Amino acid sequence: MRRLFYTAVLGGLFISGASAKTIYNGDKIDSVPVITKLDVNDLANGKTYRFMFKGADMNIGQSWYVPLIVVKGAHQGPKLLLNTGIHGDELNGSKAVQTIMSNLDPKQLSGTVVGVLQASPNSLSHITRVWHIANDGGYTEDMNRLFPGKENGNAAQVQAYKLFNNLYLGNADMAIDLHTQSTDTAYPLFIYADYRLPAIQHLAELIPAD
Repeated sequence: MRRLFYTAVLGGLFISGASAKTIYNGDKIDSVPVITKLDVNDLANGKTYRFMFKGADMNIGQSWYVPLIVVKGAHQGPKLLLNTGIHGDELNGSKAVQTIMSNLDPKQLSGTVVGVLQASPNSLSHITRVWHIANDGGYTEDMNRLFPGKENGNAAQVQAYKLFNNLYLGNADMAIDLHTQSTDTAYPLFIYADYRLPAIQHLAELIPAD
């Protein structure tokens, strides 16, 4: 049993559908532009971008924000999504994605890599795997069970809806969702992968799972 592990969920995301331009709302957080929708197709090639993605609202009317790093290669190629932080107390994936993105040279890259850091900031702030709901006296939701979410649901459902429809959809041919053990647990390294897709099978078998 390993003290640390990564679970990679690999599968084809929806590539088709109407494309929409990246939407900036005009805000900045520590000089980083805030967006409400990402479309990597309208980003210039050969550059690295940082964004703050505006998610669901808190009960006090402010918003939760998800940090993004996008490396758009100078050459055409597939789109890969690296997602982390669906569970707020699983932190190692964020460091892994930061390391990967910092070592990518957009001038040499064919394709696009989107790094999503801490998709569930509510869970991160509570250091738990679940999203804490403010209404009805307080209860929790596991956002990993809520996709594709609900546009008019509770905050966790809305967060899942915005991530799925305004961030993931159309921006990935393949996705890897990184998880680690939660507080006071230990697991081996294992992978969920859709072997009906040859590219996903190849990618999964490049990872030395136990």
